[in-house]
Amino acid sequence: MILFMILFAMACCFVPPLWYAFLVVALIFFAVASPGPFAWIMATGIGGAIIIKAQEG
Repeated sequence: MILFMILFAMACCFVPPLWYAFLVVALIFFAVASPGPFAWIMATGIGGAIIIKAQEG
């Protein structure tokens, strides 16, 4: 799973739309993998980054 995410992240560097998909996958992964408050803070931060990036262009 981790290796797949690393490879996917590398692919995202070359194809911008995939970068947003990777952030969404990471958001879901953090929320599901560790239900602690830290995971939700991380997920919220990632979600915010997606929104900001989407608004920028």
